[in-house]
Amino acid sequence: MQLTPFMTLEAVETLLRTLKTKRNYERLMAIRLLLKGLDPSVVAEELHRSRATIYNWAALWNKRGWETLRYQPSPGRPAKVTPGQVEELAEILSTQTPIDFLWLHQEQAYWDLETTTDFVNGYFETNYTYFGVWRLVRERLGFQYTKPYPTNYQRPLEAERHLKKIWRPRGRK
Repeated sequence: MQLTPFMTLEAVETLLRTLKTKRNYERLMAIRLLLKGLDPSVVAEELHRSRATIYNWAALWNKRGWETLRYQPSPGRPAKVTPGQVEELAEILSTQTPIDFLWLHQEQAYWDLETTTDFVNGYFETNYTYFGVWRLVRERLGFQYTKPYPTNYQRPLEAERHLKKIWRPRGRK
């Protein structure tokens, strides 16, 4: 098999020492062995790959060298909401309650995942699943679970500030 000499064997070996991913290392190792003159069948057996894979890697190398041979993971499916919508969702979840949105028909003053799923799908016109909203809220926005406690109607509005004023640690006067 004839390879286009985009790099010398020494340059390939130097590049091999710097690679961090196994996939790129394996591909460049195949090219190194082919540049040394080994038969593609022997290279395939040595690397535990099919002969067709070795030929495909050699064809990629012959196009433009290392740039075409390098493994590049696919970017994945596009997001259902834009980054601006994610910021808007974070602002809404932080400052408003489900009661503020009459179309949700909710009487609770806290967001749970079911309500958030209904809100996201209705407000942004998407079709997120429960788990998709969980990932959006927990992983992308970094929100934590909190248990909603009933509010004591007799508690003063400035209770924490008042407590900090009058509370003194032990041993201090």
